[in-house]
Amino acid sequence: MRKVRSFPTGTGLFNGLDLSGQQVALPGTSYPVEVWYDAPQPYTPVPPDPFTSALLVAASGAMTAGSALPLISLASAGLSFTTLVDSGATHDFISESLVQRLRLP
Repeated sequence: MRKVRSFPTGTGLFNGLDLSGQQVALPGTSYPVEVWYDAPQPYTPVPPDPFTSALLVAASGAMTAGSALPLISLASAGLSFTTLVDSGATHDFISESLVQRLRLP
Protein backbone atom coordinates (compact mmCIF):
# COMPACT_ATOMS: atom_id res chain seq x y z
CA MET A 1 0.00 0.00 0.00
CA ARG A 2 1.09 3.51 -0.61
CA LYS A 3 -0.17 6.82 0.67
CA VAL A 4 -1.62 8.86 -2.18
CA ARG A 5 -2.55 12.07 -0.39
CA SER A 6 -3.01 13.68 3.01
CA PHE A 7 -5.56 16.31 4.04
CA PRO A 8 -5.15 18.35 7.24
CA THR A 9 -7.90 18.82 9.81
CA GLY A 10 -10.56 21.24 8.58
CA THR A 11 -10.29 20.32 4.90
CA GLY A 12 -13.66 20.33 3.15
CA LEU A 13 -13.85 16.97 1.41
CA PHE A 14 -17.55 16.20 1.20
CA ASN A 15 -20.63 17.80 -0.32
CA GLY A 16 -24.25 17.28 0.64
CA LEU A 17 -27.71 18.37 -0.49
CA ASP A 18 -29.97 20.88 1.20
CA LEU A 19 -33.74 20.33 1.50
CA SER A 20 -34.32 21.83 -1.94
CA GLY A 21 -31.86 19.39 -3.52
CA GLN A 22 -29.11 21.95 -4.10
CA GLN A 23 -25.52 20.88 -3.55
CA VAL A 24 -23.85 22.44 -0.50
CA ALA A 25 -20.34 22.08 0.88
CA LEU A 26 -20.23 20.30 4.22
CA PRO A 27 -17.97 21.55 7.02
CA GLY A 28 -14.34 20.47 6.97
CA THR A 29 -13.34 17.28 8.70
CA SER A 30 -12.55 17.40 12.39
CA TYR A 31 -9.62 15.07 11.84
CA PRO A 32 -6.77 14.67 9.35
CA VAL A 33 -7.49 12.33 6.41
CA GLU A 34 -5.06 10.07 4.58
CA VAL A 35 -5.88 8.37 1.26
CA TRP A 36 -4.16 5.05 0.67
CA TYR A 37 -4.07 2.87 -2.45
CA ASP A 38 -3.52 -0.86 -2.68
CA ALA A 39 -3.01 -2.11 -6.25
CA PRO A 40 -5.23 -5.01 -7.32
CA GLN A 41 -3.60 -8.42 -7.12
CA PRO A 42 -3.62 -10.92 -9.98
CA TYR A 43 -6.71 -13.11 -9.99
CA THR A 44 -6.18 -16.49 -8.37
CA PRO A 45 -9.02 -18.90 -9.14
CA VAL A 46 -10.61 -20.51 -6.11
CA PRO A 47 -11.41 -24.21 -6.36
CA PRO A 48 -15.15 -24.92 -6.52
CA ASP A 49 -17.12 -26.14 -3.54
CA PRO A 50 -16.70 -29.86 -2.87
CA PHE A 51 -20.20 -30.56 -4.21
CA THR A 52 -21.69 -30.07 -7.63
CA SER A 53 -25.30 -29.24 -8.25
CA ALA A 54 -27.18 -32.36 -9.37
CA LEU A 55 -28.90 -30.33 -12.08
CA LEU A 56 -25.52 -29.25 -13.47
CA VAL A 57 -24.30 -32.84 -13.52
CA ALA A 58 -27.43 -33.98 -15.36
CA ALA A 59 -27.30 -31.07 -17.81
CA SER A 60 -23.62 -31.59 -18.58
CA GLY A 61 -24.05 -35.24 -19.46
CA ALA A 62 -21.19 -36.02 -17.09
CA MET A 63 -23.00 -38.96 -15.55
CA THR A 64 -21.31 -42.29 -16.07
CA ALA A 65 -22.84 -45.72 -16.34
CA GLY A 66 -24.03 -46.88 -12.95
CA SER A 67 -24.18 -43.39 -11.43
CA ALA A 68 -27.53 -41.99 -10.42
CA LEU A 69 -29.06 -38.67 -9.51
CA PRO A 70 -30.23 -38.32 -5.90
CA LEU A 71 -33.93 -39.07 -6.46
CA ILE A 72 -36.56 -39.68 -3.78
CA SER A 73 -39.98 -41.24 -4.31
CA LEU A 74 -42.74 -39.34 -2.52
CA ALA A 75 -46.47 -39.70 -2.05
CA SER A 76 -48.86 -36.86 -1.29
CA ALA A 77 -52.61 -36.48 -1.65
CA GLY A 78 -52.78 -40.08 -2.82
CA LEU A 79 -50.35 -39.44 -5.68
CA SER A 80 -46.83 -40.80 -6.15
CA PHE A 81 -44.03 -38.79 -7.75
CA THR A 82 -40.24 -38.55 -7.80
CA THR A 83 -38.17 -35.57 -6.62
CA LEU A 84 -34.59 -34.59 -7.32
CA VAL A 85 -32.56 -33.72 -4.21
CA ASP A 86 -30.13 -30.89 -4.95
CA SER A 87 -28.61 -29.18 -1.91
CA GLY A 88 -26.69 -26.84 -4.21
CA ALA A 89 -29.80 -25.45 -5.89
CA THR A 90 -30.88 -21.86 -5.32
CA HIS A 91 -34.45 -22.40 -6.55
CA ASP A 92 -37.14 -25.07 -6.38
CA PHE A 93 -39.14 -26.14 -9.42
CA ILE A 94 -42.32 -28.16 -9.89
CA SER A 95 -43.93 -29.19 -13.15
CA GLU A 96 -47.23 -27.64 -14.13
CA SER A 97 -48.77 -31.10 -14.53
CA LEU A 98 -47.86 -32.02 -10.92
CA VAL A 99 -49.33 -28.73 -9.67
CA GLN A 100 -52.57 -29.66 -11.44
CA ARG A 101 -52.50 -33.27 -10.18
CA LEU A 102 -51.97 -32.08 -6.59
CA ARG A 103 -54.59 -29.34 -7.09
CA LEU A 104 -52.22 -26.67 -5.80
CA PRO A 105 -53.26 -23.02 -6.14
